[in-house]
Amino acid sequence: MDAPGFACGDHAACIRGALGAAEARCAADGARLTPLRRRVLEILLEGHSAMGAYDVLARLDAEGLGSKPPVAYRALGFLVDHGLAHRIERLSAYVACARPGTTHAPAFLICRGCGAVAETQGAEGLSRPAAEAGFVIEGEGHSIYFSGDTDVMADMKIFHDLHQPDIGILAAGGFYTMDMRRAAYAAKTFFDFKTVIPMHYKTFPVLEQNADALIAALPGVDVKTPEVLEALEF
Repeated sequence: MDAPGFACGDHAACIRGALGAAEARCAADGARLTPLRRRVLEILLEGHSAMGAYDVLARLDAEGLGSKPPVAYRALGFLVDHGLAHRIERLSAYVACARPGTTHAPAFLICRGCGAVAETQGAEGLSRPAAEAGFVIEGEGHSIYFSGDTDVMADMKIFHDLHQPDIGILAAGGFYTMDMRRAAYAAKTFFDFKTVIPMHYKTFPVLEQNADALIAALPGVDVKTPEVLEALEF
């Protein structure tokens, strides 16, 4: 997995490199990186946190570069359009691109504590470690824990304490991962799931062929066993 964006030891050098890449990108696009646009990019680069348009505007106003919202929005729109910044929809905020001049699908690691943001590659960059170690998806009123290809591990308690997932998608086929009994143990010991969906079973003879043991071990939990490609709605 590539190192997340902004993982550099010399921040000033990173800013200079990013500005140089921005100038090259604009030249290639036949666009102008005006002093105002350049300053907005510098403001985004100076911190590791995403910034709202009004936060950027406050900095511009303090420097005598403009006080009207369109000043910030137009500059930020230009940077996004030319791949020099990204808008993080969840935060309604902007962050400087860590890989300007390259075609990529970014994903963002956001610290819940301090708000720091790091950019990494999208599906390709996150899929392997996430599939192996597990991850949480939050949205639409739910927190979903995906166990990945794991056995029972104490880190599951951390996932519960930080995210309180109500839905658990648990590897339960055995042999390579948890079996149904161990998945039930993990669910009861570390989580308080309302719904559990077993996965990675019934695909090879060596794996568990049904979820009966999981269902029996989790009374009061809605254990769903969808068919392949069957959609579930919550």
